[in-house]
Amino acid sequence: MHPRGEPAASRRGGRPAGRRERRGCGTPRSGERELQPARKLRLDPDTLRRPSPLLAREQAVIGERGQALAGVYDAILNEDRDAWDEIERDVRRTFPAVDRLGLTPASDKTKVLQIRLAEGTWVPAAQVSEGLLYWLAFAALPHVSPARVLVVEEPENGLHPARIRDVVRVLRRVSEGGTQVLLATHSPLVVNELAPHEVSVVTRPRALGTQVRRLSDLPDLDRLLSVYSLGELWLAYADGQDEAGLFAPQRDAG
Repeated sequence: MHPRGEPAASRRGGRPAGRRERRGCGTPRSGERELQPARKLRLDPDTLRRPSPLLAREQAVIGERGQALAGVYDAILNEDRDAWDEIERDVRRTFPAVDRLGLTPASDKTKVLQIRLAEGTWVPAAQVSEGLLYWLAFAALPHVSPARVLVVEEPENGLHPARIRDVVRVLRRVSEGGTQVLLATHSPLVVNELAPHEVSVVTRPRALGTQVRRLSDLPDLDRLLSVYSLGELWLAYADGQDEAGLFAPQRDAG
């Protein structure tokens, strides 16, 4: 267990918790933040594309596979127009071909996301790229009902490598709202965006059982980082078999 405000990392990274002043959809008007139980994200593009029922403030939560993304954005638009405008600015900066976000009725009780391209064409979610859908799911997280713990499976999936830094930035913002964020990743690019104390190696030697050790505990970390980036170090040594030697003094970085 890690004390509040310290990272709790899986083999692949956690973030420090803090406080967020801004109130998002689902946060009580009194200012008291009712944290939901642990939540998991394993986003699926087909699920993200689906129409969503309209959601009340307290229901503005993205499901594990990306359910209700359109409903979450509808709640943001209706309850926090500043947040909607902020997301639109970010999407224009990150995806220059996109000009606006929108919602259109799919039935009398559901809506679906759409985007408008810079040249004026509206594109429904069914035709939006996977990378943009994933990015929109992450971009909504700071503005919805918070959880005590958020576990994100492979946040790099479907994203152009240049977008990974933006996603990690968003997840850091979520952590600053009091949520402990845990990442499970196979990408050294994700690890490169973290600090050594935020990345842990999880091993399960037969004689000792599960062990969790931070990369910041490496006895000669400074020397290793003079040779490797953090992601390269993780890729070279954290192979899922036996990383015990990585934590031994005088490890040969070559």
